[in-house]
Amino acid sequence: MTAKPSPVRVEILDDPMRPDTVGQQTQLYWLAIHLVPGLGARNAYKLIRSFGDPERVFHASLTELRSWGLRQAVAEAIHCGITFDDATGEAGKVESAGAEIISFQDPRYPERLREIFDPPILLYARGRTDLLDSDGVGIVGTRRPTPYGMAVAQKLSRELGGYGLTILSGMARGIDSYAHRGALEAGGRT
Repeated sequence: MTAKPSPVRVEILDDPMRPDTVGQQTQLYWLAIHLVPGLGARNAYKLIRSFGDPERVFHASLTELRSWGLRQAVAEAIHCGITFDDATGEAGKVESAGAEIISFQDPRYPERLREIFDPPILLYARGRTDLLDSDGVGIVGTRRPTPYGMAVAQKLSRELGGYGLTILSGMARGIDSYAHRGALEAGGRT
């Protein structure tokens, strides 16, 4: 098991949820908290907001973590840092895919997404991250589409992309792929 990274000096912000650029080590903490089994985005968000950043969450005592109403197993998983091996592996996969992690505190995190009831604490992104705040439409669907589904996703995205909307997806195979193809055929953004 990989040990928790050694503590680093982290500037604590007056408003801990204000966007801030994250370094590679901070990114590892974001990935590690994202991967804690049973924690969930809402609880992760509350902990990060309370403690100031993910690193401080991992350095909290078991008693402090339990005081937030976390189940014993979740608090122990955070306290002993069991997700750092997984986070290190995930960071390697992200890098080899040419992708990047955008945390909730990153200035590139979409403002409209911040406003939903249960926003994800991090996003995996590849490509033009400047488009995350542009007007767009999410097109997602099955990984095993019918020929009709593929044609509709591609045609719809081609038309919407032609009108200047950015086509967004979860980057899965199937409908998502055909949606991106359609947007690219129209010279649109994806």
